[in-house]
Amino acid sequence: MAWLVAPLPAPAEAPCDSMDASEPDFDPVVQIGVHSERVGDEFRYVYTVSNRSRDTLTVIQVGYDVQAEVCELTGARPHAPPDTAYSPPGWDCAPVQAEDPTTFTVGWKLTADMMERGGIPPDTVVSGFTVVLPGPDSLYERCHWLIRFRGPMSKMAYAGELRPDADLDLINPGLGRITGRVTDAQGRGIRYPSIFVKRGMLEGVSKSDGTYSITNVPAGRRTLVARTKGYNPCEKGHVRVAANATTRVDLRLMDWRSEATAGAPDPGGSRKALADAHSSTEVPAPCAPYFPALSRVALPFPGRDVDTVGAVFLDQNQSAPPRVPGDSSSPRVYISSLSNGRISL
Repeated sequence: MAWLVAPLPAPAEAPCDSMDASEPDFDPVVQIGVHSERVGDEFRYVYTVSNRSRDTLTVIQVGYDVQAEVCELTGARPHAPPDTAYSPPGWDCAPVQAEDPTTFTVGWKLTADMMERGGIPPDTVVSGFTVVLPGPDSLYERCHWLIRFRGPMSKMAYAGELRPDADLDLINPGLGRITGRVTDAQGRGIRYPSIFVKRGMLEGVSKSDGTYSITNVPAGRRTLVARTKGYNPCEKGHVRVAANATTRVDLRLMDWRSEATAGAPDPGGSRKALADAHSSTEVPAPCAPYFPALSRVALPFPGRDVDTVGAVFLDQNQSAPPRVPGDSSSPRVYISSLSNGRISL
């Protein structure tokens, strides 16, 4: 069974007025961030992997939901599959398909000569995992991912959801400072609140007017927790702390006897919206395959000469099944290997 580290979707920004936690009790030790950029007539999605685990990462798949066990990317309109993919040195890229041939996942794995000594080691950030599209497509920035690592248990993996590059936890990020004020529902300062950084357990120094200060906070995304007698505890997530800088965060606590939490946002709302964004009643059409490249490939894909609709990808050690005697159906294309200059059909 896979070892999963799956962060919850980010909630909408709002004042801290609920006792419901906005984040899990842990920061994922493996994360993938994404940003998009336009280069000429190309639209690129660039993925960055941050590894704070103790493992060396060797296989990366973007667009795979491990809980539903489905590939999430498709060429069905209005989507378009990438025709080209870029890889950091030592990595190869190819589409990965499961039982449904109309969907796929973008996969990167180490080249044969790098299997024993390559990968993304602990405390390392690697970028450059890139797909090229003819235009923007939100599928490539809102999907899930799966990452496997070197070890005796090959089925073990990390999994999660993409996040913007700006939300990645940095490696050796430096230290910053958080200041602010804790108030009640009427905006009055709460005397000497207890406030600390979740998981890091860095406690702040508070005053009688509700102001506080927390120093030596590791830069990155943090969660604040405020507690005091007579009020519901609350959390403020997704606080961005910059190195050598001060971040101001004001919090509001609600009297425990009030019903202020009745109108609080549903913590599962963002998850439902994300699921709705991926659902569609349209029957997906088979995706057009693509080929990877370490640099831009000028050769046209032979789909202009060969009908690749419904083509099935095979591993290099697999062969196409023989045609059944008496079968008069149209031939089906099996793509057994892809490279910069050659495609075996």
